[in-house]
Formats: sequence, C-alpha cells, structure tokens
Amino acid sequence: MNGDDVLGVLREIRDEVRATNQRLDQTNQRLDQTNSRLDGTNSRLESLEGRVEFLEHRVSEGFERLTDRMNAIDHSRVESEMRIATAVLELTESNRQIRDLLANKLDDHDMVMEHEGRIRVLEDRAAHLSSE
Repeated sequence: MNGDDVLGVLREIRDEVRATNQRLDQTNQRLDQTNSRLDGTNSRLESLEGRVEFLEHRVSEGFERLTDRMNAIDHSRVESEMRIATAVLELTESNRQIRDLLANKLDDHDMVMEHEGRIRVLEDRAAHLSSE
C-alpha cells in the first residue's frame, strides 16, 4: 500500500468517525429529551404519590371513625335489647299476676253464685215456714 492509499483509508476512517459522532450526538440529544420527559413523569408520580398518601390517610381515618360509630351503634343496640328483654320479663310477670287475679275473681264469683243460690233456698224455706 502506498501513501495515497493509506491516506485515503485514513480519510474514510475519519469520515466514518465523524458520521458515528453525529449519530452519537443525535442519540445523546434523544437521551436528553427522554431524561427530560422522565423527570416530568417522576414529578407527576411524586405529586400523585403525595395525593395517594393523603387519600390513604383520610380513608384510614374514615374507617376508624366508621368503626367507632359501628361499635357505638352495636353497644346501643345491646343496651336496647337488654331494656326490651327486661320489659318483656316485666310484662310476663304482670300478665301472670293479672291471670292469677282474674282466676281468683272467677273463683270468688262462682262462690258468690253458689251462696246466692243457697240463700234463695233458705229464703224460700223461711217464706214457706212463715206461710204455714
């Protein structure tokens, strides 16, 4: 190979290196654009992360308040059931007492009716004896 041929090959290599450098510069520009877009995306994700954490906190507080309210309602329901059960027992006792009272009154009524019948018989005898 002579000097001109070597010089030609070196020029070709130089031209190829320049073309490669241009492509690398374009690739670097695209990487810079991609990095810029990723930075924007990361900023939006960080903003969303903060909002999600805020929502998680609010939802957790809401569930805690809801649990407290449900527990209070359950406690109130149990107290109401106890009051109702007590009232039912009291009503049962009152009904038993009324039943016993009515039974005694019916027994008294039967006894009074029997006595009235006997008194009539005695009155009829007395009337019959006095008319003789």
